[in-house]
Amino acid sequence: MLRKKAKQKAESVEVVQAGETSAIEVLNTAEKQELRRCEGLIKLSASGAGALDPTWSVRATGSGRRVHAIALRGGLLYVAGRFDALFQAGISHDRNSLARVDAQGSGAVDTLWNPSSGMGIGHEISSLAVDSDRVYVSPYYQANRLVSSYSLAGTGEADASWLVSGANYVYTLLASGGRLYAGGNISTANGQPRHGLVALETGALLVDGFE
Repeated sequence: MLRKKAKQKAESVEVVQAGETSAIEVLNTAEKQELRRCEGLIKLSASGAGALDPTWSVRATGSGRRVHAIALRGGLLYVAGRFDALFQAGISHDRNSLARVDAQGSGAVDTLWNPSSGMGIGHEISSLAVDSDRVYVSPYYQANRLVSSYSLAGTGEADASWLVSGANYVYTLLASGGRLYAGGNISTANGQPRHGLVALETGALLVDGFE
């Protein structure tokens, strides 16, 4: 994750996700004159001077809208934060702070994949991670649920068996090697004491000795 402080015109950069030929950069509020009004998401070239892609246009909408996390997999971009809808190609698509869009072309919103965040519209997702068949998300505010999981297939059905409860906050997630790693101000996970870092395996089982 890349962060830098805001200057006079540009707001803070939340996330940079690099692909093979492009970088998609997320700003809470874009530079109003240089980058046009994009309200949450822009796509920049990873080569040269990082030119703005004028054809890729996706806007997060809703009160207090912001994007906290993105993940790129298989040409699809997963977007999480606080928003009621994504506006693309003249159409508003209602979403519960979690959505999937095409990383190429104009950034078409996946009209089928629309999971409930489990926290309701108006609540925020702080972080996400994607593996071969699931997307994992964590709430922005303190909650009993540290991590929830949703299928990448179909409409994005919630995985009821994949639920991690605990205390305090998760700031970052990483899916790798069949495990999910969660970091943050975590004191307990599924009833077990932890000290800021949690590793989980299939079925949301805690990895013994990893604390």
